[in-house]
Amino acid sequence: MSHRTPLGFFYFLFFATLGVYLPYFTLYLERLGFDPFEIAVAAAILPLIKATAPILWGIAADRSGRRWELTVLSCACGAVAAVLLLGVEGFVGVCLVLVVYSFFHSGSLPLVEATTLETVARGASGYGGTRVWGSIGFIVLASSWGWLLDRAGMRWVVYGLIGLSVLKLLSALSLPRVGGTQRQEGSRQALSAPRAAIVLFFAGTLLQQANHGPYYAYFSLHLEGLGWTRTAIGCAWVVGVLSEVLMMVGAERIIGRWGLQALLLLTYVAAALRWVLLSQISAPAALLLAQTLHALTFGAFHVSAVRRTQHLFPAARRGLGMSLYSALTFGAGSAVGIFGSGLLYASLGVRGLFVVAAVTAIAGMGLQVASAVVERRGKAAL
Repeated sequence: MSHRTPLGFFYFLFFATLGVYLPYFTLYLERLGFDPFEIAVAAAILPLIKATAPILWGIAADRSGRRWELTVLSCACGAVAAVLLLGVEGFVGVCLVLVVYSFFHSGSLPLVEATTLETVARGASGYGGTRVWGSIGFIVLASSWGWLLDRAGMRWVVYGLIGLSVLKLLSALSLPRVGGTQRQEGSRQALSAPRAAIVLFFAGTLLQQANHGPYYAYFSLHLEGLGWTRTAIGCAWVVGVLSEVLMMVGAERIIGRWGLQALLLLTYVAAALRWVLLSQISAPAALLLAQTLHALTFGAFHVSAVRRTQHLFPAARRGLGMSLYSALTFGAGSAVGIFGSGLLYASLGVRGLFVVAAVTAIAGMGLQVASAVVERRGKAAL
């Protein structure tokens, strides 16, 4: 069996879990009686923990040489933590359990990303072809779980997280055991670009994810307020992720024609356009059309950002590099965006938040331009 098969299955299950969590967990919290600010705080816990925990997991894996064992450990403990969600309903209790769940849930993905880069991604077309199964997993669960929730009740959000966490653990046991021999000089190997270029790059990726904060925190609630059913809400998310799948399959051809930096910058322009549209429109067809921009704002962004992370970090430090990317982008970036949305929701509303998101996207693009300039100047000085 090719390494691509268990890796693809793991991505499928990991993002299938998010296919339940992202569209529906805020609706579950609303049914528990949480107010909009409490929903934002609870929703920000997962990305906030992801801002630090993946770095710890990555350092532990690089230093111990036990990446596979740590991946299995994070999945096992994450499954146990998911079960604990059944026993809590109050704001404090839910938040405490989410902290534990988030710490272990966030540990496995960057470790598997590093494994994927070493086993199937000698050119990143291999990475995109494997990672796309995660998007497919998200589509399958996001589209089907809304139908189930409309009929069986919101408690099935938690049941879904538990079941998928257990399956993810079983999948982790079949992952390839690589990354166990690089613990010696890896932490001392030189970086592939000036540190300032790396800092600016990660600051830019943080802002790209932060500008998605209003979308992740309130898009489902916004659609529900417009009269959409849970099934329809799930389908709206699926349109976005289906667009992402198509982009991931073809992203390498675009990079080959336009160049990595051009595609990366285009994703920020698309994000600004997407949020401006969502701030102005309410017609179902127009909302679904705007969702197709997810192809660029996430699909193309993630592939191009992973490729740039590969470029900035040598192979022996890639576990740390991917952990930093995960932590600072999907951790700190999501936390800033979601929690900031919670703070501004009362004064701006959802539409105002999307305007702020568009401005944030433009700022992120500026940081990416600065990163490329610093890197070129650093190489010219050598």
